[in-house]
Amino acid sequence: MEQECKSSQARLSQCREELRQLSHRRRRPSRDNEDACSARSGLVFAPRHILPENLCFQHSKFWGIQGKQQEGDGSPLEGSRGSVWRAASPEARTADASAPHPLQILSRCDLCLVQEVRDSKGEAVPALVKDLNSLDKSDSYAYLESERLGRRSYKEQYVYIYRSSSLKVREHYEYRPQGRGDNQTEVFAREPFIVRFHSPTTLVKDFVLIGQHTCPRNAMKEMDQLYAVVKGVQKRWKIDNVVILGDLNAGCSYVTAKGWLAVRLRTDPKFHWLIGDQEDTTVREKTQCAYDRIIVHGREMVSCIVPGSAQAFNFKEHFRLTEDEVHMLQRVASSAQLHANF
Repeated sequence: MEQECKSSQARLSQCREELRQLSHRRRRPSRDNEDACSARSGLVFAPRHILPENLCFQHSKFWGIQGKQQEGDGSPLEGSRGSVWRAASPEARTADASAPHPLQILSRCDLCLVQEVRDSKGEAVPALVKDLNSLDKSDSYAYLESERLGRRSYKEQYVYIYRSSSLKVREHYEYRPQGRGDNQTEVFAREPFIVRFHSPTTLVKDFVLIGQHTCPRNAMKEMDQLYAVVKGVQKRWKIDNVVILGDLNAGCSYVTAKGWLAVRLRTDPKFHWLIGDQEDTTVREKTQCAYDRIIVHGREMVSCIVPGSAQAFNFKEHFRLTEDEVHMLQRVASSAQLHANF
């Protein structure tokens, strides 16, 4: 009897999976819409990808040279509040298991954003990319870094690292305060770094990433101001395919239910929050907060998100790290990675 029950449960699970795949197939865009999205269902993939195979957001801290990171206060890659956004397909590249963990993660990406870079000498990122290119010789990575941003002596940089064979940077800028003179509105502790990428071999050929690391005590105000940043991108570049990503400090004590009502990114239905409020984007046992987020705007981008694919990736569990090893890596970052399949 027990054997029959197990067999029935197995058949039921198989049926559910087949129904799920069938449901995805039914949602496949019409041929008129095929240029907007590459439909995927189960193991069935269209011949062309919507976006680069691995699009990662690494909310991380990389300091020091040749893999030696100095301690910082940040987020991304795998750090205190860091996260990685990745549009990854099942055939994602497999990194060399003997390589340092940050390089293993980066080598799976076609594009990533690294935050909280605090290397005033400008040596850490070139060394990191050099090591990355040595690890994966099948392709070459390039990088684009922002100015050192911050109101006082504490400065950070945003850095985009990308495969130069499949992605090109078209334009970029740092968001500047609005107004003139005494009327300037300096909402951001660190201005967003906005980059327009061109991908000639994918269906969505042009898209914009807006990287942002908010100040915790001002997180809700900064998140609301990102709405104006997106509107500025649309006006400047006439483009709707926009992704906001980063350590927004969008969880726990930094946000309130009442405060969310004043954040236009939340109240405007055109913005889709892929990481829910109940997600834990940290790897510390003492915290369970959705600090890091992925917010997508634009019909083409939104229509190509695989339902349920956006989630946090806990690097501690993936690499089977001990608490001591996690403590060492927290000098680099303290968050899980965020995934979203397109």
